[in-house]
Order: sequence, then C-alpha cells, then structure tokens
Amino acid sequence: MTHQDLPKRPASHVTGENAVQILRSTLPPHWILRILQPDYGIDCEIEIVEDTSVTGALIKAQIKGTAGKSARERQVVHVKSASVRYWLLSPVPVILVEVDEAKQVVRWLDVREYLLAKGFLDGDRMMRAARIPFDFKHSFLLPDNVSELREIALEHQAGVMRKWEEDQAWLTRSYIAFHYLIILYNGDIDSYIEYMRKNGSMEQMQEDLPLLFSIREQLADDPELIHRIRRLVEEGLSDDQEWDM
Repeated sequence: MTHQDLPKRPASHVTGENAVQILRSTLPPHWILRILQPDYGIDCEIEIVEDTSVTGALIKAQIKGTAGKSARERQVVHVKSASVRYWLLSPVPVILVEVDEAKQVVRWLDVREYLLAKGFLDGDRMMRAARIPFDFKHSFLLPDNVSELREIALEHQAGVMRKWEEDQAWLTRSYIAFHYLIILYNGDIDSYIEYMRKNGSMEQMQEDLPLLFSIREQLADDPELIHRIRRLVEEGLSDDQEWDM
C-alpha cells in the first residue's frame, strides 16, 4: 500500500487550522476561543475575560486564511450573501477575520457596521448580490485593536441586559395595569385611560399611559384580549404559567 491509496488532507484544512492558531495567538491569552462544530459559516466564538472573571460577553467570528492568495485577493474577501444573511440573524456580534499566514497578520471587520457603512442593509442590494465584497483596506488589526473588539462584545452584552430589564419592568407594569383594569374598571379601558389622564402622576403619564393605549389598540383587532386579561387576573399567575398575549 502506498500513500496514494490513503485519504488526503486538503490544503484548505491546513490553512484553516493555521489561521485559527494565529488568531488565537493575537488575542489576550486569558480570553477564551471556542471552535464551533459543525461550521455553517461561523468558525468560532470569542469570550471576553476580565482579569480572571469570565464575562459571558461574546463575539462570533468567521476566519479566512490567505495562504497562496494574491495581494488583491487578500485585500477584498468575497462572501456568499446567504452566509452574510446568516451572520445578520445572529443575536451575537459577528466579525470577519482575515489571517495573512505568511506575514502573521490578523485583520478584522465588524460585519454589521461594515454592511451599514456600505449600504448593504438598505433596500435589496444584498438580495440581488450572489456574493458580498468585504474590503479590508480600513480594517482593524490584532492585537493592536483588541480593545475595540472587547468594546463591541461588552457594549452588546450591556444592551441585551438593558433590554431584559426593560422587559421585566414592562411585565411588572402590565401585571399591575391588568389588575386595575379588571378590578377597578371592569375591563373598561377608556375609563381607565380617562382617569389616568386626569389624575395620573408624571411617571404614570410617561410609562403607564402608553401601555394603556397599546392595550386599547390591540383590543380593536383582538376583542378576546380583554377576556384573556380577565382570566389572568382572576386565576392569578403561578410561577410556571406564561403570558398568553
């Protein structure tokens, strides 16, 4: 048996693994890089670690190695539009990473910010294009711009937490408003709104009144809504029940 009779290891596999190792070497050593398998357009995720504390702040990355490519090919990376749309659906920021293996240089672009700047998030440009060009002329370098990478992850995490807190506050206000609507106004949303307009505090006018308007608008399209609200109030919400709105 000769080597010609054995399975072959494609050069692309070697290039991909080398690119991952080079990227890892440019990140702070205490950060976490996880390889994702199977790979459907996202190679890995990077978790920010502050001192010795894991933060849960994440960035996903697609890595492109440039072994054997010309200078022009290294300058502009063309990505299938289907992959780009997949990145945009991610709830975590996605970066495109280009690794020049010969020079050991790592550059990256924030996918969403790049597409926004180039106008691909407006209209149907992305739907018409088979591939999207990512020009690395004005990209960031690693490890030089690692602080920008950290900021993207932490700012996104902070935004998610703010949204969660707002949702919890909305649920609390909604629960109280539902009780008042049924117990004090017997489901008459207009009477509740009228009282709030005349007697509500500034905080209630700013936070509760928009909620009441929202309920009234939903009632116009969903007359059964008031019955579901009444059932929630009368039965109460146990820990394992969900809002059926």
